[in-house]
Amino acid sequence: MAVERGTTTLRFMVIANPRAGRGRGSKIIPVVREFLASWGLPFDIRVTEGPGEATRYAHEAALSGYDVVVAAGGDGTVNEVANGIMGKGTILGVIPCGTGNDFALSLGISKDPVRACRTLVAGCVARLDIGRVLDRYFVSSVGVGFDGTVAKEANRSIPVLRGAAVYVLALLKVLLTYAAPRMRIRLDHKSISLDAQLVAITNAPTYGGGMRIAPEAIMDDGMFEVCIMERMGSLETLYHLPKVFKGTHVRLPKVKMYRAKEIWIESDRTVPLHMDGEVTEASALHFEIRNQALPVIIGRRDRLARQAPYAAPTAGDDALGRQGISVGLASFGKVEGR
Repeated sequence: MAVERGTTTLRFMVIANPRAGRGRGSKIIPVVREFLASWGLPFDIRVTEGPGEATRYAHEAALSGYDVVVAAGGDGTVNEVANGIMGKGTILGVIPCGTGNDFALSLGISKDPVRACRTLVAGCVARLDIGRVLDRYFVSSVGVGFDGTVAKEANRSIPVLRGAAVYVLALLKVLLTYAAPRMRIRLDHKSISLDAQLVAITNAPTYGGGMRIAPEAIMDDGMFEVCIMERMGSLETLYHLPKVFKGTHVRLPKVKMYRAKEIWIESDRTVPLHMDGEVTEASALHFEIRNQALPVIIGRRDRLARQAPYAAPTAGDDALGRQGISVGLASFGKVEGR
């Protein structure tokens, strides 16, 4: 294990969303508190009560000198925390307890809260890419059109369902009424015009609770993976749905995969879109990627282009800016647990 029990000058702020995962978030808070205290780590916990609070709390924590801000929630909570700490040099940690948890899944972070906490102290820190659209950052993916409509439906789905089951049920409902909009898409210097069933712009290989929408995605290579699906009928879409879970949909004639650093999309009407699972609407979008701009504690590096080891710095140490630093987190020192 990379971290020994003892002292540390690194400070942790945990931002917990108790409503994540249909209320699962509230159950993991005492688990996280007990784990961090047992390791003698200096930490505080703030619990959100509504949208936008995680971003505000994360921003305040970064300005107050916390070294690691941990998002305890789903992909939406991770999104808010990332937006709060961007540009501050603060490290992002994740304890997944949401519906999809695709960001954590892509980085080898367990849904078990104790194992996720162990990653905080035994993992390594890597600089990941982060996307930007509509004046906000996103860590995993944006789905425009069909999957945005599915995400909108999933957000009001049956409470007892979790993970991919939520998205599959929502998809079946949307299939009955969805009409593909006309879209004009520019990928760097390539232009496309089509009736698009869906357009997914992603930095991570999965979304929608494990659907392998972009199986070749690398999370620190400075490029978006773009999945564009031409208009399909309801039965055709339903027939091919299982392929998305395996990543074999990329072989379909009506599916094209691209890579780009900058993307423009114009639609003939306002369409729903999801940004890390959170839904909004737009008719014109401009995407940019920030290469290796977000330091994150991860559990594995197989989704990274840079295979050299990374490590977290001790306070006051600019280790993130150096090359060739040792594997794992820096050793922690002894303080009173809170």
